[in-house]
Amino acid sequence: METEPKSSWVKDIFFSHDKNILSVETVNGETYNYQDVEGAVYNEMVQAKSKGKFHNKNLRGKYTCVKG
Repeated sequence: METEPKSSWVKDIFFSHDKNILSVETVNGETYNYQDVEGAVYNEMVQAKSKGKFHNKNLRGKYTCVKG
């Protein structure tokens, strides 16, 4: 599933339901792949007013991240 959010930092959000990987692509081309993320977290991020703030508060440091 892919979402193109309106954000100054997040360009795209992808979620793999079968692997529970949430990928965040930034406007500068970096991609952060978060492991073992529940679908509800993806849904909350999609609905968040600020994708960057949501990322910093709910993903960074809380899930294993592979930058790719």
